[in-house]
Amino acid sequence: MKKPILLFLFVFSLLSELAYAQKPRWEFNVAYDYSRPQGEMAVNIRRIHGAALQGLFHFSKLPLSVGLELGFGGYGYQSQRQTYTFNDGSQTETDVNVSNNIGNILLVSQLNLLKPSMFNPYIQLRAGMTRYYTNLYIEDPQDVDNCHPLEQDILISDRALMASLGTGVKWDLSSVFKKIADNRVFLDLGINYTLGPRVRYMNVNEPAHQEMNVEGYEAQFINNQTQIVHKHHVGYVYSSPIEMFNFRFGFSFQFGN
Repeated sequence: MKKPILLFLFVFSLLSELAYAQKPRWEFNVAYDYSRPQGEMAVNIRRIHGAALQGLFHFSKLPLSVGLELGFGGYGYQSQRQTYTFNDGSQTETDVNVSNNIGNILLVSQLNLLKPSMFNPYIQLRAGMTRYYTNLYIEDPQDVDNCHPLEQDILISDRALMASLGTGVKWDLSSVFKKIADNRVFLDLGINYTLGPRVRYMNVNEPAHQEMNVEGYEAQFINNQTQIVHKHHVGYVYSSPIEMFNFRFGFSFQFGN
Protein backbone atom coordinates (compact mmCIF):
# COMPACT_ATOMS: atom_id res chain seq x y z
CA MET A 1 0.00 0.00 0.00
CA LYS A 2 2.90 2.36 0.76
CA LYS A 3 4.42 2.03 -2.72
CA PRO A 4 1.32 3.34 -4.62
CA ILE A 5 1.02 6.25 -2.16
CA LEU A 6 4.71 7.16 -2.57
CA LEU A 7 4.34 6.90 -6.36
CA PHE A 8 1.31 9.20 -6.28
CA LEU A 9 3.15 11.78 -4.14
CA PHE A 10 6.18 11.67 -6.44
CA VAL A 11 4.10 12.21 -9.59
CA PHE A 12 2.06 14.98 -7.92
CA SER A 13 5.26 16.78 -6.85
CA LEU A 14 6.75 16.44 -10.32
CA LEU A 15 3.67 17.81 -12.02
CA SER A 16 3.49 20.68 -9.53
CA GLU A 17 7.07 21.67 -10.38
CA LEU A 18 6.26 21.51 -14.08
CA ALA A 19 3.22 23.70 -13.55
CA TYR A 20 5.36 26.52 -12.17
CA ALA A 21 7.53 26.43 -15.31
CA GLN A 22 4.57 26.33 -17.71
CA LYS A 23 1.28 28.10 -18.16
CA PRO A 24 -0.74 25.72 -15.98
CA ARG A 25 -3.48 23.78 -17.72
CA TRP A 26 -4.95 20.76 -15.99
CA GLU A 27 -7.40 18.11 -17.13
CA PHE A 28 -9.63 15.82 -15.07
CA ASN A 29 -11.27 12.80 -16.70
CA VAL A 30 -13.97 10.46 -15.44
CA ALA A 31 -14.94 7.46 -17.55
CA TYR A 32 -16.78 4.16 -17.76
CA ASP A 33 -14.58 1.28 -18.92
CA TYR A 34 -15.69 -1.87 -20.69
CA SER A 35 -12.90 -4.41 -21.13
CA ARG A 36 -12.94 -7.53 -23.28
CA PRO A 37 -10.17 -10.04 -22.41
CA GLN A 38 -8.34 -11.71 -25.27
CA GLY A 39 -6.28 -14.85 -25.77
CA GLU A 40 -5.85 -17.18 -22.79
CA MET A 41 -7.46 -14.70 -20.40
CA ALA A 42 -10.68 -14.68 -22.47
CA VAL A 43 -11.24 -18.34 -21.52
CA ASN A 44 -11.55 -17.42 -17.83
CA ILE A 45 -12.96 -13.86 -17.86
CA ARG A 46 -15.68 -12.85 -20.29
CA ARG A 47 -15.91 -9.09 -19.63
CA ILE A 48 -14.92 -6.42 -17.10
CA HIS A 49 -16.99 -3.37 -16.14
CA GLY A 50 -15.24 -0.52 -14.39
CA ALA A 51 -14.56 3.18 -13.88
CA ALA A 52 -11.46 5.35 -14.14
CA LEU A 53 -10.33 8.71 -12.78
CA GLN A 54 -7.52 10.46 -14.60
CA GLY A 55 -5.61 13.69 -13.94
CA LEU A 56 -3.39 15.23 -16.63
CA PHE A 57 -1.03 18.20 -16.90
CA HIS A 58 -0.81 19.85 -20.34
CA PHE A 59 2.51 21.33 -21.50
CA SER A 60 1.94 24.75 -23.01
CA LYS A 61 4.64 24.46 -25.71
CA LEU A 62 4.31 20.77 -26.47
CA PRO A 63 1.38 18.63 -27.71
CA LEU A 64 1.99 16.40 -24.70
CA SER A 65 0.14 15.66 -21.47
CA VAL A 66 1.28 13.55 -18.50
CA GLY A 67 -0.51 12.41 -15.39
CA LEU A 68 -1.93 9.66 -13.23
CA GLU A 69 -4.90 7.28 -13.48
CA LEU A 70 -6.76 5.32 -10.83
CA GLY A 71 -9.12 2.59 -12.00
CA PHE A 72 -11.43 -0.05 -10.55
CA GLY A 73 -13.32 -2.88 -12.21
CA GLY A 74 -15.34 -5.98 -11.46
CA TYR A 75 -15.83 -9.17 -13.48
CA GLY A 76 -17.73 -11.46 -11.15
CA TYR A 77 -20.17 -11.39 -8.23
CA GLN A 78 -22.06 -14.14 -6.48
CA SER A 79 -24.37 -14.13 -3.47
CA GLN A 80 -25.76 -17.42 -2.17
CA ARG A 81 -27.88 -18.36 0.82
CA GLN A 82 -26.14 -21.30 2.40
CA THR A 83 -27.06 -23.67 5.21
CA TYR A 84 -24.05 -25.18 6.95
CA THR A 85 -24.24 -28.45 8.89
CA PHE A 86 -21.34 -29.29 11.19
CA ASN A 87 -20.27 -32.75 12.29
CA ASP A 88 -22.02 -32.23 15.65
CA GLY A 89 -25.35 -31.67 13.86
CA SER A 90 -25.53 -27.91 14.48
CA GLN A 91 -26.64 -25.72 11.58
CA THR A 92 -26.59 -22.06 10.59
CA GLU A 93 -27.88 -20.20 7.53
CA THR A 94 -26.26 -17.08 6.10
CA ASP A 95 -25.43 -15.22 2.86
CA VAL A 96 -22.04 -15.82 1.25
CA ASN A 97 -20.97 -12.94 -1.04
CA VAL A 98 -17.94 -13.25 -3.33
CA SER A 99 -16.75 -10.51 -5.71
CA ASN A 100 -13.90 -10.53 -8.25
CA ASN A 101 -12.19 -7.16 -8.74
CA ILE A 102 -9.35 -5.33 -10.47
CA GLY A 103 -7.57 -2.16 -9.32
CA ASN A 104 -5.08 -0.06 -11.31
CA ILE A 105 -2.68 2.79 -10.58
CA LEU A 106 -1.08 3.98 -13.82
CA LEU A 107 1.21 6.68 -15.19
CA VAL A 108 -0.25 8.30 -18.30
CA SER A 109 1.39 9.99 -21.30
CA GLN A 110 -0.87 11.49 -23.97
CA LEU A 111 0.17 12.88 -27.37
CA ASN A 112 -2.36 15.36 -28.76
CA LEU A 113 -2.32 15.05 -32.56
CA LEU A 114 -3.97 18.39 -33.46
CA LYS A 115 -4.28 21.88 -32.07
CA PRO A 116 -7.44 22.40 -29.98
CA SER A 117 -10.54 22.25 -32.19
CA MET A 118 -14.00 20.67 -32.22
CA PHE A 119 -12.52 17.15 -32.47
CA ASN A 120 -9.21 16.42 -30.75
CA PRO A 121 -7.61 13.03 -31.56
CA TYR A 122 -4.86 11.66 -29.35
CA ILE A 123 -2.59 8.69 -28.71
CA GLN A 124 -2.21 7.54 -25.11
CA LEU A 125 0.30 5.30 -23.34
CA ARG A 126 -0.45 3.99 -19.84
CA ALA A 127 1.79 1.86 -17.65
CA GLY A 128 1.82 0.87 -14.01
CA MET A 129 0.56 -1.57 -11.42
CA THR A 130 -2.59 -3.70 -11.65
CA ARG A 131 -4.08 -5.87 -8.92
CA TYR A 132 -6.49 -8.80 -9.26
CA TYR A 133 -8.23 -9.72 -6.01
CA THR A 134 -11.30 -11.53 -4.70
CA ASN A 135 -13.32 -10.45 -1.65
CA LEU A 136 -15.35 -12.79 0.53
CA TYR A 137 -18.02 -11.29 2.77
CA ILE A 138 -20.27 -13.50 4.88
CA GLU A 139 -23.20 -11.79 6.55
CA ASP A 140 -23.57 -12.25 10.29
CA PRO A 141 -26.63 -14.49 10.95
CA GLN A 142 -27.05 -12.72 14.31
CA ASP A 143 -24.78 -15.33 15.90
CA VAL A 144 -27.68 -17.75 16.33
CA ASP A 145 -25.32 -20.72 16.42
CA ASN A 146 -22.12 -18.87 17.33
CA CYS A 147 -20.73 -19.59 13.88
CA HIS A 148 -18.21 -17.16 12.40
CA PRO A 149 -16.16 -17.39 9.20
CA LEU A 150 -12.44 -17.82 9.54
CA GLU A 151 -12.04 -15.81 6.33
CA GLN A 152 -14.07 -12.70 5.50
CA ASP A 153 -11.66 -10.46 3.68
CA ILE A 154 -9.45 -11.02 0.62
CA LEU A 155 -9.29 -14.63 -0.54
CA ILE A 156 -6.60 -14.16 -3.19
CA SER A 157 -4.59 -11.20 -4.48
CA ASP A 158 -1.96 -10.89 -7.20
CA ARG A 159 -0.15 -7.85 -8.61
CA ALA A 160 1.65 -7.27 -11.89
CA LEU A 161 3.02 -4.51 -14.09
CA MET A 162 1.01 -3.75 -17.21
CA ALA A 163 1.18 -1.45 -20.23
CA SER A 164 -1.58 -0.12 -22.46
CA LEU A 165 -1.46 1.68 -25.81
CA GLY A 166 -4.53 3.31 -27.30
CA THR A 167 -6.12 6.10 -29.23
CA GLY A 168 -9.19 8.25 -28.88
CA VAL A 169 -10.92 11.50 -29.68
CA LYS A 170 -12.27 14.30 -27.49
CA TRP A 171 -15.28 16.22 -28.76
CA ASP A 172 -15.52 19.81 -27.55
CA LEU A 173 -19.09 20.11 -26.23
CA SER A 174 -19.06 23.90 -26.62
CA SER A 175 -19.92 23.22 -30.27
CA VAL A 176 -23.31 21.91 -29.09
CA PHE A 177 -23.91 23.69 -25.79
CA LYS A 178 -23.26 27.40 -26.29
CA LYS A 179 -23.15 28.15 -22.57
CA ILE A 180 -20.01 26.03 -22.25
CA ALA A 181 -16.73 27.88 -22.85
CA ASP A 182 -14.40 26.64 -25.61
CA ASN A 183 -11.93 23.87 -24.70
CA ARG A 184 -13.40 23.23 -21.24
CA VAL A 185 -15.71 20.20 -21.39
CA PHE A 186 -15.25 17.25 -23.76
CA LEU A 187 -16.90 13.94 -24.56
CA ASP A 188 -14.05 11.40 -24.53
CA LEU A 189 -14.17 8.16 -26.56
CA GLY A 190 -11.20 5.80 -26.62
CA ILE A 191 -9.92 2.28 -27.18
CA ASN A 192 -6.81 0.69 -25.64
CA TYR A 193 -4.94 -2.58 -25.96
CA THR A 194 -3.46 -3.87 -22.69
CA LEU A 195 -0.72 -6.44 -22.10
CA GLY A 196 0.94 -7.81 -18.98
CA PRO A 197 2.59 -10.91 -17.49
CA ARG A 198 0.82 -13.94 -16.05
CA VAL A 199 -1.36 -13.33 -12.98
CA ARG A 200 -3.46 -15.52 -10.67
CA TYR A 201 -7.13 -14.70 -10.04
CA MET A 202 -10.48 -16.21 -9.13
CA ASN A 203 -13.76 -16.08 -11.01
CA VAL A 204 -17.14 -17.03 -9.54
CA ASN A 205 -18.55 -17.10 -13.09
CA GLU A 206 -16.98 -20.35 -14.20
CA PRO A 207 -15.82 -20.39 -17.86
CA ALA A 208 -17.73 -22.40 -20.43
CA HIS A 209 -14.67 -24.58 -21.13
CA GLN A 210 -13.17 -25.61 -17.79
CA GLU A 211 -9.37 -25.76 -17.76
CA MET A 212 -7.78 -28.96 -16.52
CA ASN A 213 -5.09 -27.33 -14.35
CA VAL A 214 -7.01 -25.06 -11.99
CA GLU A 215 -6.97 -24.73 -8.21
CA GLY A 216 -10.12 -25.04 -6.12
CA TYR A 217 -10.49 -22.61 -3.22
CA GLU A 218 -12.32 -23.37 0.03
CA ALA A 219 -13.28 -20.95 2.80
CA GLN A 220 -13.26 -22.25 6.37
CA PHE A 221 -15.87 -21.75 9.12
CA ILE A 222 -15.65 -22.66 12.77
CA ASN A 223 -18.23 -23.22 15.50
CA ASN A 224 -16.93 -21.24 18.45
CA GLN A 225 -18.51 -23.61 20.99
CA THR A 226 -17.40 -26.94 19.54
CA GLN A 227 -14.36 -25.71 17.52
CA ILE A 228 -15.48 -27.92 14.63
CA VAL A 229 -14.29 -26.58 11.25
CA HIS A 230 -16.42 -26.66 8.12
CA LYS A 231 -15.03 -25.98 4.63
CA HIS A 232 -17.03 -24.57 1.73
CA HIS A 233 -15.96 -24.34 -1.92
CA VAL A 234 -16.16 -20.71 -3.16
CA GLY A 235 -14.48 -20.81 -6.58
CA TYR A 236 -11.49 -21.70 -8.71
CA VAL A 237 -8.12 -20.01 -9.12
CA TYR A 238 -6.93 -19.42 -12.70
CA SER A 239 -3.72 -18.14 -14.23
CA SER A 240 -3.10 -16.40 -17.55
CA PRO A 241 -1.19 -13.49 -19.13
CA ILE A 242 -2.95 -10.12 -19.08
CA GLU A 243 -4.41 -9.30 -22.50
CA MET A 244 -7.52 -7.27 -23.26
CA PHE A 245 -9.16 -4.52 -25.30
CA ASN A 246 -10.53 -1.63 -23.28
CA PHE A 247 -13.33 0.61 -24.57
CA ARG A 248 -13.78 3.93 -22.76
CA PHE A 249 -16.64 6.44 -22.61
CA GLY A 250 -16.29 9.49 -20.41
CA PHE A 251 -16.03 13.23 -19.94
CA SER A 252 -12.99 15.50 -19.70
CA PHE A 253 -12.81 18.84 -17.89
CA GLN A 254 -9.96 21.28 -18.48
CA PHE A 255 -8.88 24.09 -16.17
CA GLY A 256 -6.32 26.87 -16.27
CA ASN A 257 -4.92 29.04 -19.05
